[in-house]
Amino acid sequence: MFFADGWHARLREERERLGHSQPIFGGFGGVKKQTQIAYEQGKSSPDIEYLQAIEKVGADVFYVLTGARMQPQTPAPAPPPPTEEYSQQEKVIVAKLRMLDPEERDEIEELVEKVEQAKTARDKVVRRFRKAS
Repeated sequence: MFFADGWHARLREERERLGHSQPIFGGFGGVKKQTQIAYEQGKSSPDIEYLQAIEKVGADVFYVLTGARMQPQTPAPAPPPPTEEYSQQEKVIVAKLRMLDPEERDEIEELVEKVEQAKTARDKVVRRFRKAS
């Protein structure tokens, strides 16, 4: 398959334009986060199934492959405004999150995933300790 120079940067540009993190966008294409990262770094090339899948979520695949736009470029959709059910703390966090660029949001998402993994590991240790007691 033909990929014009810079295709990997355009792939990232499309992901960011659509407002998705690497794990989410990769998931749309049926790949894991590390594969998405490899694509965006030009270390490996996506297959046709991946390209068809990301096109369904709004990516301009022709642009990614050739550098020429086929679809009009649209900005990423705005996140929904906080609802009344959000706490004040949640509203502050969401407002600060919206000010970050997509790369910083990816870093925050990775941090949250690490915290969740640590909590899961801690819970397993606590359960084992309780069983042993």
